[in-house]
Amino acid sequence: MMHTVSVVVPIHNSEAHLAQCLDSLAAQTLTEMEVILVVDGGSDASLTIAQGYAQRSPERFVLMHLPTNQGVSRARNLGMGRARGHYIGFVDSDDWVEPQMFERLYRCALAAEADVARCGMRRFRLTPEGAVAEQSLPVSQPYQDTFVTNKLFRRAYLLERGLSFYQGLIWEDEALVTLCRCLGARLASLEAELYHYRLNPEGLCRNPARVEANQRNKQAMLARLLKDLQRRQVLDDHRPLLLQCLAHHGLSALYHRLSLAQLRDYFAFLDRLAAEYRLLERPDLSDYRISRFLRFRRSLWQLHLVALIARARLWWWTRPGQAQESWG
Repeated sequence: MMHTVSVVVPIHNSEAHLAQCLDSLAAQTLTEMEVILVVDGGSDASLTIAQGYAQRSPERFVLMHLPTNQGVSRARNLGMGRARGHYIGFVDSDDWVEPQMFERLYRCALAAEADVARCGMRRFRLTPEGAVAEQSLPVSQPYQDTFVTNKLFRRAYLLERGLSFYQGLIWEDEALVTLCRCLGARLASLEAELYHYRLNPEGLCRNPARVEANQRNKQAMLARLLKDLQRRQVLDDHRPLLLQCLAHHGLSALYHRLSLAQLRDYFAFLDRLAAEYRLLERPDLSDYRISRFLRFRRSLWQLHLVALIARARLWWWTRPGQAQESWG
């Protein structure tokens, strides 16, 4: 069968939500598509669940099994190498999608001759009372549209430019999306919210026990991304966008459980990165995040004050009985 779309699903200890995810992919209205399930080690029943879908619907589901956990980037890259579709999409194993998502994205990409097609997203999590609180995730701001899971990528475009996920790092989505944007990928958009993103408090990016390690990981991703863009000789044309990116990361760090010393060190790192790549030569001070970033990046007492305000706001949003949302 000729496949128009390949969807890669990295799976690691996802038994609680995996069936909902795979059911939504089995129900896709686009018939010429394959779903590549990459079971990345794990100790729960995820492999058994994935095997069941591959056995019942071999025309749609393809199973790959890594005996030991190698990380989401490695799993996605292996799935990309196995893909046969003209376009590639990615779905996380604890999320789900609307039945028409990939058909609509594919038709949108073809109509616009796009390298990347994207749709809207909804994120949700369970409140303490058990209700589901949802929020739209905007795709209009470059520093917020950093997901790969609400997009289709033209496979030939990724291959021609040698694009894949940075292995051994998290926030790998942001790096790939930023590279595509800076390398001039033609983009098409759908306003419809077709992807449902589940906030996982125990996930790599949000686990409170990993806050300090995640900040180091984020620093490594940002440093590698800017070095990669410089190597590809496209960094100079995108300084305002990249300064927005650093400003977003600096301000979102105020909401994390970092000590004041860790916050100071992180802002100092962002300062060094901005100086090394001359991102401050033409700052767009009309951008709210950049102007706040430049205002608070040096003063220790200002950092402390803003961090306290940010965390108080976060507590207010997430107190029992309130719809939950966070910035960043």
